[in-house]
Amino acid sequence: MNTSRFSIYRVISGTLLALAFLASQAVFATTSRVALVIGNADYSSSSAPSLKNPVSDARGMSEALKNLKFQVLSLENANQATMENAFRAFGQKLKADAKTHDDVVALFYYSGHGAQVNGKNYLLSVNSDTNYDVTDAKRSGVVSLTKLFNALNTAAQTTNIVILDACRDNPPTKEVANKNTKSAVIKGLEWLDEVETAAGTDSSDPSNTIFAYATARGKVAEDGYGVNSPYTQHLLNLIGQRGLSAYELFQQVGKLVEQDTYSKQQPWQYSSLLKDFYFKPRITRLRSGGFR
Repeated sequence: MNTSRFSIYRVISGTLLALAFLASQAVFATTSRVALVIGNADYSSSSAPSLKNPVSDARGMSEALKNLKFQVLSLENANQATMENAFRAFGQKLKADAKTHDDVVALFYYSGHGAQVNGKNYLLSVNSDTNYDVTDAKRSGVVSLTKLFNALNTAAQTTNIVILDACRDNPPTKEVANKNTKSAVIKGLEWLDEVETAAGTDSSDPSNTIFAYATARGKVAEDGYGVNSPYTQHLLNLIGQRGLSAYELFQQVGKLVEQDTYSKQQPWQYSSLLKDFYFKPRITRLRSGGFR
């Protein structure tokens, strides 16, 4: 073999090795985006009133998130066991992805009946029994958001986005539960809170998380008269806007919802994100002259 041919082979070999290394690095450096989306509307087998829009809300969010490169697990009219199993599977997926990706984004979205007691949020599955005191947490149909937090807390370091389009009140009687809202009377939530506390359930908020609530603590969220709830409608309209950070997104959605509801519904958010998150990053110009 002459010297020039050997040099060519050496260059090609070195190039192939470099490309293989870069390819392996690119696989590891990719970002994993995973979403769990739940819409509960058909409460006909429950004592809670059925809702009009949560399934449409969930379908709209699922489609929007898929367009934004999220892997989406979507549930409609889920019972308690299905929701709790989904939380566990969600956590396992995030934990597995964290081993092969530099950055893992976890998003949870829920539309349906909800309540809050002692600062803890509860989601109503479609088999919720709200007529009687909650004396059996496993069969109550009420799902504590703590179970989601546990899944996120065990999934290593992830960027978390938690969106609740649900009420955050707990009216004492059916008479004061608001119509056309995601509010329902749930007896015995104080008891359930005591059971969780006594069992040492870790209810600490997951770190590196932004929480976006459709309404303020102790208040109700409207189901809406259109195709979607007021909150989800504006969220769907803005979530694909390029260069809008998650904080700015939820801030703008909140302002629009307040305007639409004449300040009756005031969305709330708080964040411990370590850096800005963009559903659709802004376009930046590269030194080479291209764009990304």
